Amino acid sequence: MSFIEVCIFFGLFCFRLPNINLFIGNQNQFFTLQAIARFLIITSFISLIIKRLLKKHEKTNNHIDYLEMFFILTLFVISTLTIIVAVNPTSFWERYKEILLGLMLYFLCKETIILPSKFNFIILLTTVCTVIYELFLHISQVINAGLMQLFSQIIAYKHWQMVALKLSENKYQVDYYNEIFIPLIFTLLISEKSKIRQLFLIILLSLIVTLSILSNIRTRLLCSIIGILIAVYINRKKINIKKYIILLFGFFIIQLIIVINIQLFLRSDFLFYERWTLDEYSRDFKPLQSRLSQIEDSMQVASNNILGVGLGNYYEYINSNPTKRFLYQPSNYADKWHSGGLEDVHNVFGQYLVETGPIGFLFFVLLLTIFFKNDLLLINVKRSFIPSYITAFWIFFVIIMLNPFVPGSLIYIFWVLRGII
Repeated sequence: MSFIEVCIFFGLFCFRLPNINLFIGNQNQFFTLQAIARFLIITSFISLIIKRLLKKHEKTNNHIDYLEMFFILTLFVISTLTIIVAVNPTSFWERYKEILLGLMLYFLCKETIILPSKFNFIILLTTVCTVIYELFLHISQVINAGLMQLFSQIIAYKHWQMVALKLSENKYQVDYYNEIFIPLIFTLLISEKSKIRQLFLIILLSLIVTLSILSNIRTRLLCSIIGILIAVYINRKKINIKKYIILLFGFFIIQLIIVINIQLFLRSDFLFYERWTLDEYSRDFKPLQSRLSQIEDSMQVASNNILGVGLGNYYEYINSNPTKRFLYQPSNYADKWHSGGLEDVHNVFGQYLVETGPIGFLFFVLLLTIFFKNDLLLINVKRSFIPSYITAFWIFFVIIMLNPFVPGSLIYIFWVLRGII
């Protein structure tokens, strides 16, 4: 592997892991795992630009779709221009730098020759790490509260504030969304010949689904169900030989759902499927109808602002509008994050509409149309694991259709998957 590929490899690896402080107790954001990841990605991007300038005919990983590139760059330019209308430049910059880094990841994955097997290894290894991390959160909360204090010193401040806040609401939000990789892991399971590795992958899949149910988050459960159905469909021609794997996996999941139902009822007085039907507004829960109201609000804002309100500035719009003021005023990062979870647009289309205006929204829709058209051509290609990455992207799209397209971890997933495809 070249220097650039090594930087990309370890950069992606660090991005997918929990954001750990390099020095226990030191909450400086420049001494975290995410900071290392950013440094590696920026270094590799600059190195790639220099390399391309010196070697203009260097072979790349994929055929370049110039129409796709045009819409991506145009959308980026429009997003940049929203600084003109942004009331809070700091909030703009926070969102802008994440988008910029996401695009760097896209071009790096698109322009370098990294075999799909290496991407598979990164995803599999980091999925195992994040599953273990989430399991420890569950265990420490139930068995030993002292471990939670230890976590607060090891995990970066902003990430831990978000996790701790959701734990106080009996939810486990860690923003890794391993559910989108169920089709990929299932495909690896079907093609695996070693019985030990098959068992390992079955356990990993079972834990992913289990944790999505335990998380008490509707989107994660929905993505698990979609992931399982798509995984079976894209491997339908292969699973006849290994029916016992599917039966074992299905039986294990059914047993886990029964146990988890009991556990959730004892903890929160409702079953996991009732999270979809709650109709009372509270700090912990918001009815699904409220998501439609947020989209309507975004349409109203966009109708009066050709460039929207600017990246990351929807908070400022709400607080300046007496009829849309936050129910819970943000006093720190955790409260601001929670306020955004309550009031921010829980839909990627609505978010682009309100932050970049009708023009940015139009180019985003056109870009998605190009993605969809290209994916239809590639979905039946037998080349490696590309169909699994395509399904991962569209399962992920379900997530951002039902949630705000923040924080940066979601933006990175979006552009990395497009770069791989």
